[in-house]
Amino acid sequence: MKLYVEGGGGANTLRTACRSGFSEFLQKAGLKGKMPRIVACGGRGDAYDSFCTAIEAGEQAFLLVDSEAPVDNKHQTDNTDTWQPWVHLGHREGDKWAKPLGSDDDQCHLMVQCMESWFLADAQTLTSFFGQGFQSNRLPAVTTSV
Repeated sequence: MKLYVEGGGGANTLRTACRSGFSEFLQKAGLKGKMPRIVACGGRGDAYDSFCTAIEAGEQAFLLVDSEAPVDNKHQTDNTDTWQPWVHLGHREGDKWAKPLGSDDDQCHLMVQCMESWFLADAQTLTSFFGQGFQSNRLPAVTTSV
């Protein structure tokens, strides 16, 4: 089983770090001993394309991408058996992705929209953690409202 994830950028070292991070996260989430093979795909389009290719080949695969926008309540009811991530991705401007034939809604998982906000909340700590070479000036400006 493979888990195609958005993330890891274009460099092999970044993809290795992405796989390692997701692996550690999934182990701590209780999947130790039944881990999927994590495929860090870089961009979201590449993750979707790789997932589609795997499904077409008859492989057991899952997709994990950012939601990029709020998911409409009608597509994520209280009953997780009726969630419709493919409808969200099919309607989202910038994606307009079709659910691949042979796949189900439970094979597509969305990361919460606020993930990026966590990273932007404390530029000073990011700079300290990543050290020399981290380009904090490349982060979007933080605005506050009162």
